[in-house]
Amino acid sequence: MNLVLTFGVGCDCKHYALQMHAVLHASVATHDMFSISDIEYEELLEKLKNDQVKLIDVRMKDEIAELGCAAGSLSLPLPYLGDYLVLEPEHFLMTLGFPKPSEKDTIVTMCKAGSRARTAQLAFMGARYTNVRTYKGSFQDWTEKGGPMKQTQ
Repeated sequence: MNLVLTFGVGCDCKHYALQMHAVLHASVATHDMFSISDIEYEELLEKLKNDQVKLIDVRMKDEIAELGCAAGSLSLPLPYLGDYLVLEPEHFLMTLGFPKPSEKDTIVTMCKAGSRARTAQLAFMGARYTNVRTYKGSFQDWTEKGGPMKQTQ
C-alpha cells in the first residue's frame, strides 16, 4: 500500500509553510504499521541507557521550559522539524548544537501526549529515516512513571 501525506510545517513567524510530501510504502495496513512502531516506557528507558536510540522531543521550547524534559532527549520542535531535517549535517550541528541523526539511527519521537509525536514520526519517515518509532504515552507517561529528567537552563 502507498500512503501519501502532505502537511505544512511552519517556519518562524513567517506567513508560509514548508510543505513536506511523504510517500510511505507499507505492506501492512496503516493501523498495523503504527502499532508495531510504538515503543513503551520500559523498552525506551533500556534503549536510552544503552545508547540505542535518539529520543526526539518535538514540543515547543516554552513547553520544555515549563514542564522539563526527559533525560537523554534532543529538542526538535515540530513546527521547524521539516526545516531541520533538510539541513546538511554541519549546518544542523551549528544550528542545534548536536549532531544530525543518521537516516539509519533508531529514532523515537515524543511530545506531551503523543499526537505530535506521530506527526513527527511520519515527517522522519518522509525524510527517508528507516527506523522511527513513537513513544505513544510521550512526556505525560514519562513523568507518571518517574522517568529521569534532564536539567534545563
